[in-house]
Amino acid sequence: MAFGYLKGLVRTLHRVRTDQNGTTLVEFGMLAPVIFMATIGLFEATMMVSVKTLLDAGTREASRFGITGEVISGETREQTIHDIVAEHAGALVPGSAITVSTKSYETYHQLTSDPDSGIPGPGEGSDVVVYSVSYQQPLMTPYLETILGIDRIPQTARVIVQNEPFEVE
Repeated sequence: MAFGYLKGLVRTLHRVRTDQNGTTLVEFGMLAPVIFMATIGLFEATMMVSVKTLLDAGTREASRFGITGEVISGETREQTIHDIVAEHAGALVPGSAITVSTKSYETYHQLTSDPDSGIPGPGEGSDVVVYSVSYQQPLMTPYLETILGIDRIPQTARVIVQNEPFEVE
């Protein structure tokens, strides 16, 4: 009796081993989580690169405005610089979440030899100015928050320029 049971078991195992029905479903079930994670990761990476590009462009344009010493009626230079960065960040980055700081130095040598000696603000004519923009970018999907253990990615942009020779009014 035991021999008949073993013979039936061997036949069943042989049939299961050679049967290909359902293998596609099993393979998809094994690969689907990897494919979904890669897709979500690609989406997050694309958003990070997009935000970084927008912040870089906004910082560059703000520094181009700042070197002229121009003051828009009813605004400070600092406010106009922040508005330019926020405008370039567009719909991906809320302007209120962007931090813009400027620090001026009399010469490039002062900047390189003692970076802490700078004066906050966009500086005067012929000053060297460092424009720094930062933004804490939230992750788009909570799935990666669980994996990475963080909920925001710090994004920064920095430009160093020398102001044109102008008179501050």
